[in-house]
Amino acid sequence: MGKLGFIFERNAYHVSTSVTKSKTNIRILGSFAWIGIKSLLGVLLCLATLIFVEGYIRSNLSLIPPLSIEDKKV
Repeated sequence: MGKLGFIFERNAYHVSTSVTKSKTNIRILGSFAWIGIKSLLGVLLCLATLIFVEGYIRSNLSLIPPLSIEDKKV
């Protein structure tokens, strides 16, 4: 009877440690995924800002005036 109780207790301990390890691993992987998502959102935000600034400069500022028809003939 003592051996049987020991086997059940040992199996319960192994299951408990396996569940704890799985939870820890999932938490670590979740942290890596969260860091990746935040980095990706940062890159997307930077790209969107650059696209907006480029469009604004292109439409509102003329750094080099366009060539006129007379300039193109020469």
